[in-house]
This record gives sequence, structure tokens and C-alpha cells, in this order.
Amino acid sequence: MIITERLIIRSFEDADGEKLIAMLQDPVFMEYSDSGAFDAHSAAIRFDKILDNSQSGLGKKALILKDANEIIGYCGIEPFELDGTRELELGYRLLASYRGKGFATEAAQAVISVFIEAKLFAYVEPENINSIRVLLKLGFEKLGLRQIKEKSCLLFLYPRDSSQASRPVH
Repeated sequence: MIITERLIIRSFEDADGEKLIAMLQDPVFMEYSDSGAFDAHSAAIRFDKILDNSQSGLGKKALILKDANEIIGYCGIEPFELDGTRELELGYRLLASYRGKGFATEAAQAVISVFIEAKLFAYVEPENINSIRVLLKLGFEKLGLRQIKEKSCLLFLYPRDSSQASRPVH
């Protein structure tokens, strides 16, 4: 578990299923997702995968708003394939009413700070300006357009040497 100024970041639990499955079916929540909104069956399968990954240390973690004790999204690190190689990717997603308030940056910075790994990537659709801003605030370097999961995405790399980028302070 990670605690930030406004968030509790923890592994998903069985009790979170109903909430996250509903979120995974919401087209606004799943905007800019590789898959788009899931149907009920696919959302349940994705929740099970998130739950399994979350318990193993990797995977998306629940973002709990401390003041309201409610899940507002997720953030975490999962494997993905880049040019035939297994790499690690930072991903985050928030309910629409919590976007633009610094929660993605706060959560991602906390997750990155406890994760020790040589390379960490992130990728976003070029139209996702808000997510691009978050990644740049975090110190990710833009590598350019790449085909990832059959989509044209902007690929970012988190610097291995912390002196390459200044990290934000909350």
C-alpha cells in the first residue's frame, strides 16, 4: 500500500469487483483505452486479470480517494510487448470527474517512486493531450510515434538516470 497526500494506492480486492467492472464498461472511463469499453463478460475477465496481477506486485492498483474512501481509478505497471520484447508500462485511468486535478500525476509519481526497474515505458494516443502532460511532468522522454497493439501511439521512456529529468514535488 502507498499513501499520498490525497490517495491510498492498494492492490485490488474481490470486494472491488462490482465498482471496477462498472468502470471498465463506461466509455468515458475507458476513453483512450486499447480496447475501449468492455461488455459485462469481458469486464469481469479483465477485473480477474487485474486482481491476479495486483496481488503479484505488478498490475493496476486501486486509487482510493482518502476523503471519500472511494475508488476513483487505477494506476500501475504491467508488462507489454514492444518490438517483440517484454517491457514494463505505466498506465493509469481516472473517472472523468477526477481528471485534471493532479490525481494521475500524484498516483503515477508514487507508483514510480517505489518501483525499481531499469526501463519503464508509457504510451498514449497522440490526441490524449492530458495524459501527455502528465507523462512530461513525471519526467518521461517522448520517443515518438510507434505502432503498439495495432494503434499509432506516442511512446515515452522514463529515464534510467534520475539526473536526466527533474521529478515533480508535491
